[in-house]
Amino acid sequence: MPLEVAPEEEVARTTTRVFCSWIEDLEDKDVGPQGDPVKEQCILCKYGGLNWIDPDNKIKNTVHPDKVLFQKMQGANSYELFTILDSYDDELEDSEQENKWEKWFFNVVDEIQEYYRKNPDDGVAMYLKGEIPSDNKGG
Repeated sequence: MPLEVAPEEEVARTTTRVFCSWIEDLEDKDVGPQGDPVKEQCILCKYGGLNWIDPDNKIKNTVHPDKVLFQKMQGANSYELFTILDSYDDELEDSEQENKWEKWFFNVVDEIQEYYRKNPDDGVAMYLKGEIPSDNKGG
């Protein structure tokens, strides 16, 4: 049914994003030296497009919807979130706008929770661990 004619509760159900606000098993999984495209996509699906306020500078950050950073370090390879400001321009090289993005590890769950508690109309429903079963361990 098109959303324009759907009942209000159906529109809310189909346009609300669910955020599992805990670090899931796949997020803790070790990453090999070549990366892990499945883990990368799960991270993007879970975090891409979500917002929070940076506790240090009080500026809104958004996780880039299509990009994560792979950090290759001997014995400790990992993915980090590529976070952007509203003024970030996908058409420009990252090196041309270094003050408009930064990398974050997955320690933003609390900040994301706080942002969407204060902005409940932004279409994100948050769940704490144990409130819903996670049928997709990656996000």
